[in-house]
Amino acid sequence: MQRFAKTILIISIFCLSFWVLEAIFQPIVQIELTSKHAQFIFEISRFIGVPLAIFICVVASIRRVDQIRIKAGKIALAIGAAFISFIIMSFILFQSIQTGIIDTTVFIKRETAGVRIIDRHYGYDMMDHHKQFQVKNITKFFTMVTNIDTNKMDKAQWSRVKITKD
Repeated sequence: MQRFAKTILIISIFCLSFWVLEAIFQPIVQIELTSKHAQFIFEISRFIGVPLAIFICVVASIRRVDQIRIKAGKIALAIGAAFISFIIMSFILFQSIQTGIIDTTVFIKRETAGVRIIDRHYGYDMMDHHKQFQVKNITKFFTMVTNIDTNKMDKAQWSRVKITKD
């Protein structure tokens, strides 16, 4: 049983570290999941996983030799930390759901298959805006998304596409 508990603790620390590092490096690396469904599954797993991992990490610090007051304090800390992280993750998840993102393919590169320029429409009503991105397939599951200025690009390398929703 001790080995199982230690394994669960190590997995929760690994997952928590991954989610924190992903949140830090995602704006820098600019890699996205190809599938919207896979992105949704990732967001939901992070939404549930972060509070659960924090709870497991704090509860794992409880020792049998601790006094009852210390055990109660650690349990209260675990529940409070998990609740606060759940509230924070709720704001993050619902903010990302509320922001409607619609991708429209505008150009496709002639020589290279899998490279395209999209017009990404963010938001609804008064808060909406557009940005153009170059999307390059890295693997079947990941794409690299970089900002691009369509006024400065070499239009001879690109073919305009009829407007389609992605």
